[in-house]
This record gives sequence, C-alpha cells and structure tokens, in this order.
Amino acid sequence: IDANADRLGWPLDGLWLDIEHAQAKRYFTWDGAAFPDPRGMAAAIEPKGRRLVAIADPHLRAAPEYDIYAAAANASLLVRPPPSRGGGDAGRSGGGDGEGGGEGGLVGGAAFEGECWPGVSSWVDFLQPRAQKWWAQLYSGAGEGRPRRWPSWLHAWNDMNEPSVFSGAELTLPRDALHVVQGAPAPSPSSVEVEHRLVHNLYGALQAAATFAGLSARAGLPSGGERPFLLSRSFFVGSQRHGAVWTGDNTASWDQLRLSVQMVLALGVSGLPFAGADVGGFFGTPPPELLLRWYQSASHLPFFRSHAHVDSPRREPWLLPQP
Repeated sequence: IDANADRLGWPLDGLWLDIEHAQAKRYFTWDGAAFPDPRGMAAAIEPKGRRLVAIADPHLRAAPEYDIYAAAANASLLVRPPPSRGGGDAGRSGGGDGEGGGEGGLVGGAAFEGECWPGVSSWVDFLQPRAQKWWAQLYSGAGEGRPRRWPSWLHAWNDMNEPSVFSGAELTLPRDALHVVQGAPAPSPSSVEVEHRLVHNLYGALQAAATFAGLSARAGLPSGGERPFLLSRSFFVGSQRHGAVWTGDNTASWDQLRLSVQMVLALGVSGLPFAGADVGGFFGTPPPELLLRWYQSASHLPFFRSHAHVDSPRREPWLLPQP
C-alpha cells in the first residue's frame, strides 16, 4: 500500500493495524510472524508523513498467562457479573476452552466473562478511576517503573467499546453487570456499585479518555511531542476532546453511502466534528461505481478511512478497473 501510494501520488496519512496484528488477538502484543519489525515499518513511512495506528479493544482475553489480563484481574479492575450470577459463565454458555482461569481471586471468579474476538474475555471497568489510570499507563509507561506497552511511534484506535459482547443477550454487557464507580474493590465501604444499564453510554467515552490521557502523557503534552491521534467507535458528550469518531460497521450499498453523509453531518452539528464513515462499506463488496463514488464523496468528510471486514476483497483505488 505504501509503495503504490508513492507510485501513484495517492494521499496517504496512516496505515491501520486491526486485531490480527496482536498475538492471538491479545492487545498490547505483536504477532511476531506477521510483524517481525513493526518499529522498522513505522520508521520507513514516517519520513513521508505517514503513521501507524493500531487497535486495542476494552475486552481482554481471560487467560491467566496473558499478563495484561492478569494484572487487571488481580487489581480488581474488571467489570463484575450480575449479582444473580457468579463469574465464569456469567456471559457465555458452555464450558469455554479452558482458559477462563482457575478458582480464587478474580481470575475465573469475580469478573464478568463473555465472548469477543479473542474468545472468552473480560472487560476493563472504566468507571473506576483506578482502571482509567492503569489503562492510561499502558500507553504512557508512567508510574511504578512499569514499561510502556504502547510504543511512542504508534497511534491508537479503540473499537468494540459500546461495549460489544458477542454472547450477550443484547450483544453488549448485561444490564445488571456491575461497575465500581469509586475505584475501591467491593465491598469496601468507600465503593459504590452501579449497574451497567445506568452507565452504558459512558463506557466507550471513558475508555477513549483514558487512552488519550496516556497518549498525551507519553508525548509530553502540552509542552511538546507529537500530538497523538485516537479513533473511537463509541463516544459521548465531550468525546470531541479526545479524538476522532466514526459511524461503525456499515455495508456496501448506495443507501449506506447516502446515510454516511447524513450521519457525519449530524455528528458535526452535535459537537463532534472530527468524524467519518468506513469508505466503501465495512461489510460486503462494493461494485466499482459505488466504490468510486464513495471515494469521491468521503474526500469531503473530516475523517477519511477505507476500512472493511477481513473477508472483504481488497479495495484500494488503484485496484479499480480502468474506465
């Protein structure tokens, strides 16, 4: 893609790395076989004004050997299951694949578990200030001598943060899943537990805010450093302070092209001007005429990104048939 953009003079600011860049879809890791030298790849495109952007979703593979999950579980920073259900099978049916953790502590016990991209997963409780700080430190590396897990040359993308739960009855967290608002693990007298139904719209916005805080600290803002870029699929009032947003998984159809313009304009007048839609549609295969018109139309939107399902055919503009 980088070479073809050079050859054809196609404007290109960023290359995006979806969930497949991570080892077994465990965020803050790299698939060493597919990306043996990600720093070298970033260094090769930076002189051209291009940057790498990678994804980190709010669900963590519920596997004790995955250090990010283990740290969140041991610190009680994960969403808790509804009181009528224990951990483990709270959000899924069947026995899973054996990596949900053992007995005792939050690992396999007091954390909500459901299905998402990595398999059986638990969700970071971004209602907790401690969880927000912990997540930010994954990007900044600040505090307690912990290493930064998000390199300085990598920008950020938060997806699936409504949050999306494949096994959920409503494809999200159960309405009665529990968040600890005050940050102390229950049942501390200083903690306040609230049901997810009361804070659903805040969840993704709080993840993006924590990500942006970490990226900003990493860059040394406001005094110096490169301004971080962040894209989030879920947002709320105030999300315009943290980065760009987009309209989510659309389909390759003329109706969706028309709707994408309406949605982005509506977001703009609502105070979220840095917005866009997946060019060409996330699902499906756009015919050449639709893809051409979508590229033309989206070039006028504040945020432009061609993004499609992993099973969709490639759709770079130089692959279009000659007129």
